[in-house]
Amino acid sequence: MGNSKQILRSELLLRRESLSVKDRIQFSKKIVSTLYESNLFQSKSVLHCYSSFSSEVITSELIEKAFLLSLKIVVPIVRSSNQELIHSVITTDTTFVKGKYGIPQPSTKSEISIEQLNIQEILIVVPIVGFDKKCHRLGYGGGYYDRFLQNVPNARKIGIAFSIQETEYIPSESTDIPLDEIITEQQVFLRSQGM
Repeated sequence: MGNSKQILRSELLLRRESLSVKDRIQFSKKIVSTLYESNLFQSKSVLHCYSSFSSEVITSELIEKAFLLSLKIVVPIVRSSNQELIHSVITTDTTFVKGKYGIPQPSTKSEISIEQLNIQEILIVVPIVGFDKKCHRLGYGGGYYDRFLQNVPNARKIGIAFSIQETEYIPSESTDIPLDEIITEQQVFLRSQGM
């Protein structure tokens, strides 16, 4: 299965990278607007959101909007020593530097534990390489997010992606955590509808 996932990952990354910068910006704005205008932020106290890089859906505007709602904002940081994510609270004054794989990360960490995240109402926005209608997600292959998502069972897990990243079927293993919802510039997919 690993080989078929790798082939699919390469194909879907090429698809995503084929989007023009103009389309990526425009589609990202639409996705962020759909997410922001949904009721997903109601009753949530924490937004856990990736710092976008390369050809990913751009998250900077979403983070700015969440600050306006006075949510606590947490971003993941890749820790390669044990292939885990650590989690850092950011503020409007946080500055970012390039971290592992070129992913933006806070220049100064303000770490928050999984235990602390689990006692709060949290919305997690997850990066995606590819997805299917059942809200199965294909990531970059490191398993960082699957390990994290297993440890926050009560969090609302949302994927954001461009419609060009949809594929008919994502091969999944027992360690793969499906998302509750995936939002693209064209459509919203709910896991409850795809099951």
